[in-house]
Formats: sequence, C-alpha cells, structure tokens
Amino acid sequence: MISNFKNGDEEKLKIEDSVLRNCNPNLIIGKISGFGDDNDRVAYDLILQAESGYMSMNGTPESGPVKMPIAMIDTLAAHQLKEGLLIALMKRKESGKAETVTVSLYDAAISGLVNQASNYLMTGHVPQRIGSTHPNIAPYGEMFTTKDGALITFAIGSNHHFEKLCKFLGLELLTNHSHFNTNQQRVINREDLAKILQEEVLRFDAETILNEMLLQHVPAGKIKDLAEVFSGEGPKSAVLEEEMYNVNTKRVSSIAFKWK
Repeated sequence: MISNFKNGDEEKLKIEDSVLRNCNPNLIIGKISGFGDDNDRVAYDLILQAESGYMSMNGTPESGPVKMPIAMIDTLAAHQLKEGLLIALMKRKESGKAETVTVSLYDAAISGLVNQASNYLMTGHVPQRIGSTHPNIAPYGEMFTTKDGALITFAIGSNHHFEKLCKFLGLELLTNHSHFNTNQQRVINREDLAKILQEEVLRFDAETILNEMLLQHVPAGKIKDLAEVFSGEGPKSAVLEEEMYNVNTKRVSSIAFKWK
C-alpha cells in the first residue's frame, strides 16, 4: 500500500500500520510525506526547491533564483520510495517480515544535491547561479548560435575533445595558446574563449557541426524545445495513448527501463 497523507490523517481514517497489518500481516507499506513523518507542514514542490537549495543554484546571475520547470522533488521522492519498496520486497522474501518504508520530499531533495552538497561540505563553497556552464570545465554549457539560427552547446571534457573541436573550426592555434591550452586556463578565460568560438560557429549550420562532432566523438547537442524533441523517433516509444471519458489523451510513460 502506498499513501501520501498529511500528519494525523491515518488516525482519522483509522488506517494506521497496526490496523492494516491486522488485516494483512504481509503488507508492505510505503509513505511519502512533506517534511518528515512527524511534521505537520504541507509541502509543495516549489517550496521544496526553494528551501533545499535548488532555486539558489538554478538560473543566471541576472535572472535571480529560478524554479526548475518540472516537479523535480516529487519525482526524486517517488524514485526513492520505489527503491525502498524493492528492498522491502527482498527483505520480506528472506525474513518473512513486512516493512514500512517512508520518504519525505525534503530528505529526497537533500539526497539529490549530490556533488553540489559534497563541494559545500568539503570546502565550504556555496554554489552560485552560473547558468548552464560547469564551474570546473570549459567550454561546457555555453550556448552558441549557428549559421541557421539554432542554439548548440558543447561538453568539452578533455584536451582531446578541445583539440578536435578547434581543428574542425580552424582554431588549431588555440590549443597551444597559454590562455586555452589546459582546462584550468580555459575556465579562467572562458568568456574570451566563448567569443572566439562563437565567431567560428557562425560559419556553419547546426547539422554540419553536430554531424562532425558525432563522427569525432565530441559531446555536442542542439538546444531543442519539446516540439522538436517529440518530432524525433527517440521518444515515440515512451508516449502512451489512451481514451479517457471519450477524450484521446497522450502522456509520457514514467517507466524508462527496458527488458532484454
């Protein structure tokens, strides 16, 4: 049984764990709360993103804090509960004991901070809003306009990637320049580097650049809106169609894994 009640509702409805297990001792119970099992506070994804640090890191220096445009914390909590329930199923098979698994949206949000939390806990560094760029890698996340007006981005994770990108753009001299020949220098001089790259990217359309980067195994991608995303072949298998109350509906599946 999976539930998402406010604190105290189980008692009102008389569906506490003990009552349920009197009916079925083997019942595995999963619960999602907002701020913890004993906290009365009502939780919304926006508030969780605000109070767990996500909004403070998301956006640009000019934009101010920005909420991510999906219910990220709700999704994180759902996956945490799923993992707990799978472990509970395994434990019940081994011991015969049924467990209660609880997940709070707040705990799921904190768990999802991963490397940003580690950076702060280890060094005291408070992440700032830097848009899509990476604090330790360049060029990584800068957006470039192509000849046909598309926006593309690169994830240049090594000197090897940088050399291949520069060769394609006719910028081989950059790989020996003291401001750009190492990743550390590229991070320091990333604004100047982005201006130089942008001038050359404008000579090509997006398809030409992306096809060449694919051949050279250099990570690159086009910034797509959802119309472009769902016009491609990739997402089609994830789209579910169903008639509900005489209305044809479409949505994406929440299941991403495949059996082989």
